[in-house]
Amino acid sequence: MRRFYLFSFCCCLFIPGLLYSQNRCALCHSGGVDNNYTTWLLTNHANTQKNAPELAGDIGHSPVEQIADEDCISCHGPKSVSANGGMTEAEALGYFYTTATESGIAPNGKPYDVGDFYPGTVNQHQSEWPNINCQTCHDYDTTATSMPSLKLALFDSHYINPVTGKQGVEKPVNLPHELCGQCHGSLHPANQLTDDTFLGGNYYEWSKWAAQNPTTAGNWKGTNHLDEDGWKFSKHSNTQDDAAVELSEARVGQTPDDLINGSDPENCIGCHAPTAVETNGGMSEVDALNYFFTTTDGKFTANTIGKNTSEWPNVDCVSCHDPHNGQLSYYNSATKKHVPMSSSDELCGQCHGNLRFPATDHLSYNIIQGTGGMGVQDQKTMPGATCVNCHMAEDITTWPGEHHFNQYMTHGHTWQVIVNGGDKSHHPENHPEWTGWSMGAIAGDMADHGDGAGNGDAPHVASCTTCHSYMNADVVRLNVKSMQDEFAKLDSIANLKVADAENFLTGSSDSVKIHMLQEAQFNLAFAEGDESGGVHNPKYTKALLNDAISKANLIVTGVSNDMIRPLVFNLSQNYPNPFNPSTEINFTIPHNGYVTLKIYDLLGRELAVLVNEYKNEGIYSVDFNDGINVKGLSSGVYIYQLKEDKFIQTKKMVLLK
Repeated sequence: MRRFYLFSFCCCLFIPGLLYSQNRCALCHSGGVDNNYTTWLLTNHANTQKNAPELAGDIGHSPVEQIADEDCISCHGPKSVSANGGMTEAEALGYFYTTATESGIAPNGKPYDVGDFYPGTVNQHQSEWPNINCQTCHDYDTTATSMPSLKLALFDSHYINPVTGKQGVEKPVNLPHELCGQCHGSLHPANQLTDDTFLGGNYYEWSKWAAQNPTTAGNWKGTNHLDEDGWKFSKHSNTQDDAAVELSEARVGQTPDDLINGSDPENCIGCHAPTAVETNGGMSEVDALNYFFTTTDGKFTANTIGKNTSEWPNVDCVSCHDPHNGQLSYYNSATKKHVPMSSSDELCGQCHGNLRFPATDHLSYNIIQGTGGMGVQDQKTMPGATCVNCHMAEDITTWPGEHHFNQYMTHGHTWQVIVNGGDKSHHPENHPEWTGWSMGAIAGDMADHGDGAGNGDAPHVASCTTCHSYMNADVVRLNVKSMQDEFAKLDSIANLKVADAENFLTGSSDSVKIHMLQEAQFNLAFAEGDESGGVHNPKYTKALLNDAISKANLIVTGVSNDMIRPLVFNLSQNYPNPFNPSTEINFTIPHNGYVTLKIYDLLGRELAVLVNEYKNEGIYSVDFNDGINVKGLSSGVYIYQLKEDKFIQTKKMVLLK
């Protein structure tokens, strides 16, 4: 069982008569190498009784009714049923939160009776409230005369222990995400109150059912904390197959030790499932590869597949979060320790960049930083934007004053940029027949399964809207496709040009050109290391590819891109389009001449002059910015026109505010 959840016992002796409590854990787990208890005190898990205002808003609910409607105890303080000699969940609510001592009417007009929650509800018996403590997540045998095993287990306050007859039973779990998903997801039975037409299950299963039954699907009535459910739709929850494909295609004939310690290493464990080293009693990265993937005579083959799949942890909660302090932390499979991260970008960059493995070809983080190319100027297309701004945006507004349903409930843990569901027609206020908390009835609500493609009939939103309010999901799709198409075209040319240069220099001893080829190869590989196909930093990836093409041309012909004369007069489509407030316009002129580039409205009225000067033949790029070049434009279609001597070319662009 995973040792990141098992406390170190080396200095912790059993003390007769001392209760199994978080205070007992503190004897050995405060300070020094193991500081789990002290760091836990600083987390939200150590301060969960603070939901009194929420109960005060549930005016007229008795503790029994509250448990039936929303079981606060099961996830905010399940061990509370063990306090005061043992209680039911409803009794625990009444013990730890005050209720009305006389009937009354709340300011909002709602009545309440004696024993109901009311506007004056506050916490009480705080010193006995357990929070989410050690015993909530680890299996403690309180009758033991020696230290308990501390296996992963949820203390489930929902059921009566058949052995002791008291409320609450330990519920063993296999993997960390199954523990976190009890309350940060819909795995806990108390969180699985579903649509009447769907017979039980968690949100992940419900949403798949809803996709197949759009006409009968009502709304999800369970918890609105769905981080683990969102994770199940992401690629982070299905990494064993990808690793197996890599092993069967690129590592045939190699041993697990070759992959970890060889001359050409590729540590699949470190990024595909770092906590795999904690399974099966604990093992090394080499042993984990042997345990989770098939080999023949100790070597990977074309038939290598995954095995022991039920124990494979994927990239789960504790891969990115230290479970005892809640901080962003990368779990290092080599040292078997959590390494604190200073930012989400640094965390993502461990595996989607070269921070953990310098020789990796997964370089999205580095591309986003816009630095590292050879002979290419550093630049960022979206300065200030972080990984989570685009891939975990929670505050996407789909209509005024409302957050997007899926992103809000999963806290962005689908990592999708374009997300299914969320137009005004699916808001509960327009469906009084829906009685649950959320929107529901959205066919294929989470059906993208992490690809972000926005397939299906459901309405969509995009994280880009957070910063670019004029962009809806359709506009984002068009822009993404445009960037990816342009990258693919340029990448194809770069590959052909670099291959020509490689052939040209076969057997050559020209050190200058060989060095130039190495730079071209590096920049080409660097650009292709962007896992978004050129979207993360389009200006930089284009610069890398153009540099590779230019250097390859110079090697073969002695003429670089900068020296190549444009063959045609051309005005490119502006990008992005639609835009707000700025867009880029590229054009080429095949000979020297006087050039103008102007902006017009649809009535032909001149609005702005971007270029009005003599220019040499070449390739040019200018920006048009509403608010700088011209002010006060409204949303609509505008014309931009390029003139040079007898050549005239005109295109349309859309300003969308």
